[in-house]
Amino acid sequence: MENQYTNSVISKELQTENEYGINIQRYYNKGFTCATGSALTNPESITNGLDEAFGLFRQDSVEITRKRVQKFEADIAILNRQKAAKETELKNYESNLGAKERQKEEFIKEKDGLEKKSGITSSLAPLIVLGVSLSLLTLLVFSFYYYVGRATLIPMISGSLGIMQSVELLSVLFPFLALAYGVLIHLFLKPIKQNKSWTRFGYIIALIGVLAVAFWLDAVMGIEMSKQAHIKAFNLGQITTAWQNAMAWSDNHFYIVLILGFVSYLIWGIMLSNFLSHPNFNKPEEIKKLDKKIFNITEEIENIKSDINNVKNDIANIQKDITDKEKDLNNYKSGSSVYYNITFFNMIIGKFMDGYKSYVTGYYRRDEDDLSEDANAARIKAKDIIDKATKKQEEWTNLTIARLQQER
Repeated sequence: MENQYTNSVISKELQTENEYGINIQRYYNKGFTCATGSALTNPESITNGLDEAFGLFRQDSVEITRKRVQKFEADIAILNRQKAAKETELKNYESNLGAKERQKEEFIKEKDGLEKKSGITSSLAPLIVLGVSLSLLTLLVFSFYYYVGRATLIPMISGSLGIMQSVELLSVLFPFLALAYGVLIHLFLKPIKQNKSWTRFGYIIALIGVLAVAFWLDAVMGIEMSKQAHIKAFNLGQITTAWQNAMAWSDNHFYIVLILGFVSYLIWGIMLSNFLSHPNFNKPEEIKKLDKKIFNITEEIENIKSDINNVKNDIANIQKDITDKEKDLNNYKSGSSVYYNITFFNMIIGKFMDGYKSYVTGYYRRDEDDLSEDANAARIKAKDIIDKATKKQEEWTNLTIARLQQER
C-alpha cells in the first residue's frame, strides 16, 4: 500500500512538474552513467553522481521558479479581479443596508406618531371636516332612499309579497339596508388599496358587482318616478301620450334620481371608506402592521449585515492571498528565493537511483535457471553494491534536504 501511494504521489508530481518543461528522464540517465564509472569499484563514490544530479535539480528549480513567477502574476491578477468584484458587491450591500435602515426609521417614526395620537383630541381638522360632510351626505342618502323607496320599490315589494300593512316598516328599513349595503364599498376598497395583486382583481370584480346592483336599483326607482310623474301629467290632461319605459331616458326625474341616488351613494361609499380607513380609527391594526413591517425589515437588515461580514471576510482572505503571493513573487524576482520542491527533489533522486540500480542489476544479471556459484556470487555482488550505494545515497539525501530547507 505504501509503495502504491508513493508511486501515485510521484506520478502526480511528475505530471505537475512536467508543466514547467522539466525532462525527468535525464536524471535516470545520469544515475546509469554514474554506475558505469564507479559502481563496480567504489559504490560509496555515488555521491559524485548525486552532486551532478543535484546541480541539474538546481537548474530545474531556477526554471520552475521563473514559471512560478509567471503563475504568481496571473494568480494575483485573478485575485485582484475577484477582490474588485467583492468590493462592488460590498458597496451594493452597504447601499441597500442604508436604504433599509432609513425605511425602518420611517416605520418606527410612523408607529411613534400613531401611539402618541390620542384619537379625537388630536389635531383632526381634515377628519372632522370629512366626518361632518359624511354625516350630511348620509342624511341626504337616507332621506332620498326613504322618500324614493317609499314611492317606488316599497309598494312593489309590498304588493308582490301581499304585505301592504308593512309599508311603513319597509320604508324605514330600506334606507338602513341601502346604507349597510354601501358599507360593502368600503370593505372591497380596503384590500384594493393594499394592492395585493393576487386578490385585488377579485375585489375589483366584486366592487363592480355591488355598484352594478346599486345602479340597477336606482334605475328601477328612477324609471318608476318618471312613470308616476308621466301618469300624473297624463291624468291632468297635460300630455296625451301613454307611458312607455323608454321615455325615462328623456325625463329629468330619471336623472335626478340617478344623481341623488347612485352618484351620491357612490360618493358616500368612497367618503365612508376614507373615513373608516383613517389611522385614528385603526390604531391597533395599523400599529400591528407597522410592528410586522419593522420585524421583517429588521430581519432583512440582519441578513444584509451578515452578508456584509461574509463579503468583508472574503475580501480579507483574498487580500491575504494577494499579500502572500506578492511576497513570494518579490522574493523570486529579487533572486533571494528559489523554489525548491522537496517532493520533486526526492523524486528525481529516486529516478537517479533507478538508473544506477538498472546498470548494476544488468551488469550482474544471470539467467534465473543458472544456480552456479558464479551466478550466486554475481547476485550477491550486485546486492552488496546496491545496498552500499543506497546507504550512501540516504546519508547524502538527508544532509542535502536539511540544507535545502535552510535555503528556502
